[in-house]
Amino acid sequence: MTASRPLMLFHAKVLLCLLTLSLTLTGCQQEDTVIGKYDDLIKKDPENHQYYFRRGLRFEDLNKSEEALSDYGQAIKLSPDIADYHYNRGNVYLTLKDYPKAIQNFDEAIKLNPKNADYFNNKGFASNLSGDYESAVKSFTSAIWLAPENPDYYYGRALAYYDQGQKEKAEYDYIQVLELAPEYPYVLERTEPEDNLKP
Repeated sequence: MTASRPLMLFHAKVLLCLLTLSLTLTGCQQEDTVIGKYDDLIKKDPENHQYYFRRGLRFEDLNKSEEALSDYGQAIKLSPDIADYHYNRGNVYLTLKDYPKAIQNFDEAIKLNPKNADYFNNKGFASNLSGDYESAVKSFTSAIWLAPENPDYYYGRALAYYDQGQKEKAEYDYIQVLELAPEYPYVLERTEPEDNLKP
């Protein structure tokens, strides 16, 4: 006697749920194992700034912001001249919506490596979200100057121009985004030429 179709579907759904749960738990266990390995490495060599940074990356992936900030802070204390350490700490502050601290860390990263467009881009977003549209435009413009083929930077500047009330300039950057990436996932929508740009 064969099982009914609804019963088979139920069993399939249960198996899928169990598989998903198993994969999730396995992923968490793997992350715990990786963090545990960094814990051991740090115990053996507590002055190695790279261990703190790498563990901080793992914590950030797990959305453990306080732990990530602590590790990035220790990495910076041990080796303050590495731009990525400040940049990553800035990203955590950006996620936490602590825009002044995010900007401060992005500024430090830029000072250490003024040729990284992503540093300017993220500073632009932090500045825009804090309401400092002029600074945001300057940061995005610097990112564009360093990497003119990246549509993300035009998109960020378009948002900053729009928030600043400069719709024509926002429209120009919107067009640049479409020219560089016609299928851009965060493209601004508009239905008529005179309509507002909508994120």
